[in-house]
Amino acid sequence: MRLPVFALACVATAVSFGSTIRHDRADSLYTTLDDQAPFSSVGRVNVTGGLGSGTYIGFGGGSHWVLTAAHVASNISQNPTFNVTGTNISVTQVIAFSGWALNNNDFSLLRLATDPGVAAVPFYNGALELGRETVSVGYGATGTGLTGINAGAGTRRAFENVADFVNTNASENVIFTDFDNPINAADNVIGSAIPRNLEGNVAGGDSGGGLFGNFGTTSSPVWRLIGVTSTLAWVDGTGNADYGDLSGYARIGGTAPTGANWIQNNTGIAGVPEPGTMLVLGAGLAALARRRRRQA
Repeated sequence: MRLPVFALACVATAVSFGSTIRHDRADSLYTTLDDQAPFSSVGRVNVTGGLGSGTYIGFGGGSHWVLTAAHVASNISQNPTFNVTGTNISVTQVIAFSGWALNNNDFSLLRLATDPGVAAVPFYNGALELGRETVSVGYGATGTGLTGINAGAGTRRAFENVADFVNTNASENVIFTDFDNPINAADNVIGSAIPRNLEGNVAGGDSGGGLFGNFGTTSSPVWRLIGVTSTLAWVDGTGNADYGDLSGYARIGGTAPTGANWIQNNTGIAGVPEPGTMLVLGAGLAALARRRRRQA
């Protein structure tokens, strides 16, 4: 069943602590998925007394930029670094979204001292995330849906899900996915009760990681960065990232894409719409050009 907005507002939440996986799937499948592009653009953010995750979004305004969560950046005091290829790259500036909260605009930008050596991922500025196939990537603690968290953070994993709920409330602009149980449909909280092949849940190291939405097909995916890992949520009284818990992400796009606009204003890097919109715009511009040539 789908939870109404007011019920989601009552779900218990906490800072995200890592990726838990299906009990009937090998962990190696999750640590292999993360190496595929564009998921490999997610790196480790080393902060005071811990770690988080962040996604390289490209070059703009003369600098290279990583998008992470504001609550990750709030732990930065000195010498923060970003590591995605095995080399620590210095962070020279941290810009947090003013007035951020765990349930709204949990964004921070990290200016890097040099190129991180991976391809940047385009971020989405539209409003059609609901129902999309998703992949979430981060360096969190792990365990299974049956056990919940039972192992430490530091290994990058990627897991599949579906954008089950998009809260468009201006004060809670977030995307939720839930961790469906393959042997007990009663653990379903929102959306379909059928789990993806590599279903999982965020569970500290996943915070700030990327949520990618597929705007193509399953066989020919087109991935866009649609969210930043922000919260672990639960309705069963225990926030241990087991089956039935939820992953919460700061939403980048929207009808009025606050996150995407903020990123562009601070970095000069523009978000992109869904591919169909780009094709329509391209066709329109081409037709306009032909018309102008005929008029000339």
